[in-house]
Amino acid sequence: MRRYRSAVMFCAALVAAFALLGAAAAGEKSAEAESAAEYSLRSEGGVVSVYLDGEMVASTEIDLTGLRSADRELLQKGVAVRDYEELIRLIEDLNS
Repeated sequence: MRRYRSAVMFCAALVAAFALLGAAAAGEKSAEAESAAEYSLRSEGGVVSVYLDGEMVASTEIDLTGLRSADRELLQKGVAVRDYEELIRLIEDLNS
């Protein structure tokens, strides 16, 4: 239950962070620009971190030591993510 609550809290924080980033932008992004955004998951400081267009935007509470070695290796290289929905799905999968 604690992991689920942590995942939900992280997702809410992530949504808020992206809302703030969007509001801070000079203008509204077009649907094309939104789909061109490049998300990735990487290991940083012993946890899974979220990057948007190469800049770290959030750090999760997902400890790398609790993950499979194959997942740790992928995260060290960086995992490209297609879109926001896939980002949330991958975070939930890693947190379970």
